[in-house]
Amino acid sequence: MHKMNFQNVATISTLRQMAERLPITRPGLCEIDGFPEHKYAKFEGMKFLNITTEFNNKVASEYMIMFSHLFAYQKEWLN
Repeated sequence: MHKMNFQNVATISTLRQMAERLPITRPGLCEIDGFPEHKYAKFEGMKFLNITTEFNNKVASEYMIMFSHLFAYQKEWLN
């Protein structure tokens, strides 16, 4: 079995951009420097999108919980 260096798939800079932008679409992922369309096809880009989308959903869910707590606190504080 041939082992591949992860930097052949995505450099640290590319992974950092993925983490910062959290793309949820193929075009969004392919806009990231170092992950053009041919890498999406060659390295199963959907797996990267599954990770960024799952994280995006977790973050959104946590923000909704935080905002609901803040809203409840604000209502309590104003009364």
